[in-house]
Amino acid sequence: MPPTPYHRRFQKQVPSQAPNLTEKLIALRFGSEQYAIPMRQVQSVLNNFTAYGALETGQSLVMHNQGIVTLIDSATLFLSQQAIALSQFLVICLLDSGELLGIPTPEMPTILEADLSKLETLPMGYRQGRLSPAIEKLIPVPDGSVVFYINVERLLPISAY
Repeated sequence: MPPTPYHRRFQKQVPSQAPNLTEKLIALRFGSEQYAIPMRQVQSVLNNFTAYGALETGQSLVMHNQGIVTLIDSATLFLSQQAIALSQFLVICLLDSGELLGIPTPEMPTILEADLSKLETLPMGYRQGRLSPAIEKLIPVPDGSVVFYINVERLLPISAY
């Protein structure tokens, strides 16, 4: 006999689980601190690069087959004071505006998978220090350390034209 519509009423209800909110991130190390950016925004990682046209802000340019890349000065944005000259790798990101942005880093970036529901907001007392507005959240890591989550869209300073 085929099941009737009332047959479902007696089936065991399985509680629905919340969707897994994990995202793959690219982790960058500057000194003793670690930072992460969304992998979906990373276009490529270069091993060797030459910066041109350094500005007072520390920004410069890099020519790459994808076009002209704005290179940020990681020493002015991140907590570490390492200069671009010491950086061996360049992470090229695509901003929502279509502009390419390069983040120089002294070490090869790694991949990190993070549960976005566990991101912690930075305390206001901590934000009052010399901290880039691009550093928005903390990612707790299983080993007990934390990784600073970076909003790539906020890495370039806003300027009035």
